[in-house]
Amino acid sequence: MQAEIDQPEIQMDNVDLVVNDVLMMPGILDQVFSHLDLDTLKSVRLVCTVWDDVGAKFLGKNGRLTFSRLPIPWYTRCKELTSFNHNLAKNVTLHMKCYCLRDCVCSRTEVQFNRILPSNFAILLPQIFDKLSTLKVNVENRFNPHLHEMWSNYQFPNLTRISISVTLANELDLEEHVDVMLQMKFQPLKHLKVLSLKIFPNFDDHFSGVVCSPLCQKLLNVAPNLEKFDITMNFFPGLTPCRKLKELRLDYCECHDLPNVHVDIPEMARMLENCRDSLEKLTLDYLCGNLPSLLLNLNFPNLTHPCIDAAYVYKIEASLNTTDLPKLTHLSIKSLCDISITIGAFHLRHPGITSLSEFKLKLVIHVHNFTVEFLPLKEMMRSFGDWELTNGQVVIEGAQLSHEGLDERAITAVLGGMTGWKGLKNTSLRFIWCNVQEKLKTSDAMRAGAMACGAIRDVVMDAFRLDDEVLRNFLGFAEDNNLPVSVTNF
Repeated sequence: MQAEIDQPEIQMDNVDLVVNDVLMMPGILDQVFSHLDLDTLKSVRLVCTVWDDVGAKFLGKNGRLTFSRLPIPWYTRCKELTSFNHNLAKNVTLHMKCYCLRDCVCSRTEVQFNRILPSNFAILLPQIFDKLSTLKVNVENRFNPHLHEMWSNYQFPNLTRISISVTLANELDLEEHVDVMLQMKFQPLKHLKVLSLKIFPNFDDHFSGVVCSPLCQKLLNVAPNLEKFDITMNFFPGLTPCRKLKELRLDYCECHDLPNVHVDIPEMARMLENCRDSLEKLTLDYLCGNLPSLLLNLNFPNLTHPCIDAAYVYKIEASLNTTDLPKLTHLSIKSLCDISITIGAFHLRHPGITSLSEFKLKLVIHVHNFTVEFLPLKEMMRSFGDWELTNGQVVIEGAQLSHEGLDERAITAVLGGMTGWKGLKNTSLRFIWCNVQEKLKTSDAMRAGAMACGAIRDVVMDAFRLDDEVLRNFLGFAEDNNLPVSVTNF
């Protein structure tokens, strides 16, 4: 009888051993821990050293370590770590800056102090450089050239993402560091896939030409496998080394001190030509200042996603055909300034393009002249009508329409232009009216346009000013005719 009792106990002991062994297997733990949230990961790491090591790997992938020379005023919940598992050092952010709110008032000694790598990061770097996968460097108020030792001494074999942000830079003491910048060398970054370089030049372009442009080019030269490049600047780097570049976002930031110096289209074309065969997604924007419209020819055999976020600047209508863009599947067009230039650009049919997986259009309408003619707006909207759309999103934003009837005429023009769209049933249309002085009156022409677009997925009219009776009558009209229309009375 005793033997019969002991046998199950022995079997249970064996099961416990097997369970314990399984719960110590890194492969099994990887599968389990990959589904845990950050708070749970922090808790399970306290169980044992094995769980600590495996949990640190996932916590490091989803979390972030921040190093700075000075305490960051707005990070009130952050605590300084006296020690940590080095596997946590996958995503690292460096704040190399002062925290002066406006003009920098730091002494020269304080400036030099902020330029040096944070001491705790510098000490740890020899132990964690091979763990880093993402590195962000934030620079404000003073530019910091003292990163060169880090770049030249370490290869960062697992680094896949670099983000450098330079804002509000002060160039008064820049000259003494020009030689340092020109001599800066980078170790090969063979696994770097994503590079983001944000340089906002609120200074003359000497800073960009002497410091930022060489820094950018040196990084590109050692990243042969780069796939995504996001840059805000007022210069055009050479992309010849980036033969595998698939995604490029280019935000041209006009120099404040040189308002008459604008984007150089031949230089931009030269830059884009270097990645012509590999590029699949291209986003173009223009920040700061007003610029006459520029004709830009897009001829990319593998480009599927062109996104023109400054359609009032970049005219690409001549490229919307299957010869220049044979693999076009998505198109995004935004015009956040005067749409008259955009309207003039997009008014012709686009030969060969019959369908798109996604089409996004955002226009902002600024009109102060009561006699403005909205027929070109209608024709522009009509030019997109031949496309079958899997997903269409149209946003029309009206701002400062100061004369009675302008808002109703603009809405009617858009609805009239979208009448007969092949992709209408898969398209959402949203009107957003801001700072409009006059109340909307729903005319017969506007109602007829809504009826003609009855097949549309939905229409949202947001932040309008309407009399209560006008609103009730229009919503009743929409309900009676089964129109997918909603209105928000401002």
